[in-house]
Amino acid sequence: LFDTCLEEDGPTVLQLCGSHPAQAYEAATAIFSYFSSSRIDSDDNNNNEATSSSSSSSAIHLHGIDFNLGCPQSCAEQGEFGAFLAEEHPTKAVACVRALVEARRDFFGGSEQQNGNHNNNKQSSKKPPYWPVISAKIRLGVNLETTLSLAESLQNVGLDVLTVHCRQRHAKFDGAANLDAGKAIVEALQI
Repeated sequence: LFDTCLEEDGPTVLQLCGSHPAQAYEAATAIFSYFSSSRIDSDDNNNNEATSSSSSSSAIHLHGIDFNLGCPQSCAEQGEFGAFLAEEHPTKAVACVRALVEARRDFFGGSEQQNGNHNNNKQSSKKPPYWPVISAKIRLGVNLETTLSLAESLQNVGLDVLTVHCRQRHAKFDGAANLDAGKAIVEALQI
């Protein structure tokens, strides 16, 4: 990835999965550290007049981290992540996303209020200059109420973007998507 993706290839978003908040925090911190040092090295190279054109190429810019709460595959069931974590352990799923938000806050500075307060408006107050997005993908739960509860909890811990696969876990990729449920979720959230 890091050898084949260039800045001009488009936004770089890394997807994580798991079920342990402490590990999610550590992984996010490691990712932020890697990309931040890569940006600093690139800036140093671009500001050095003696640098050759081959070594002055842009570093990959991390646009965000996505947390997978939507995978319906058997590996996700065995590893207790993805849609299985979201459906069977929603509190733990929310804690993992909270850990990503806290890792970003701790690494880059800022406060939970900057991205975590979506109750008043969609725009946050002033953010640090480099502020990667924290996103997650979910599937529809056993009913709309449980899905809304999870989505609102994710929003309340500071999630910036939520993607909803409008099928339930057992449907995997088959059958019609429940777009009415997707619409209800969009209308209920402020992110």
